[in-house]
Amino acid sequence: NMLDRFVEVSTWALEDRSAYQLAAITSLYTAIKVHEPMAVAVQTMANLSRNVYSAAQIEAMERVMLEANKGLMHPPTSYSFSHYFCELIARADHRYDFETLLDLTKLQLESSLQDYELSLVPASSVAFAAVMNAAEGMALSPSQGHKQELEHRLASATQIDSTSSSMQDVQIRLYEGLWGTNPLAPPKATTSDCGSPVRPGSPRSVSVVRAVSPH
Repeated sequence: NMLDRFVEVSTWALEDRSAYQLAAITSLYTAIKVHEPMAVAVQTMANLSRNVYSAAQIEAMERVMLEANKGLMHPPTSYSFSHYFCELIARADHRYDFETLLDLTKLQLESSLQDYELSLVPASSVAFAAVMNAAEGMALSPSQGHKQELEHRLASATQIDSTSSSMQDVQIRLYEGLWGTNPLAPPKATTSDCGSPVRPGSPRSVSVVRAVSPH
């Protein structure tokens, strides 16, 4: 994020391979300082570059990038949005357990990191789609009307258009990224050991999701 925003306003860095490499290394160095519990020494970063760039060059580029990005080095991520969205749903309807909702959401967000197209979608929209998928996955909504009411509450609080086709596309991409299937497509029947046809577990099944969760 830091690197993308920097080159957007500093196109000269895209015209010079060395400058771009230095900016990439500096972005990592700064991100570690901002987001990790322990900073990495600038000389360590210089060593990681195999001494192609010196500590002084990295520090100089950091000052350039801070000025170009106006000091905005802590962008909100889909993870940070998801925490608040899950809390909103849990408070609106106490049947939704906050921790379970958050775990199911994070599972999708972890998988989404491999999808370049989702990286182009606003972080808040990705988080919204993941939370709605997670809420549906808990299978607590007895009717379509209840689901729409819950979605409307979250959309009203976040000012996100939940009815747009692009939002539905994001929800499907999150499902496909995690399961490799389209949740709206009819499930394919398979055959059990006894020869009777069975259907695969729904991605909306919390028990199935928990079985593959790294948590």
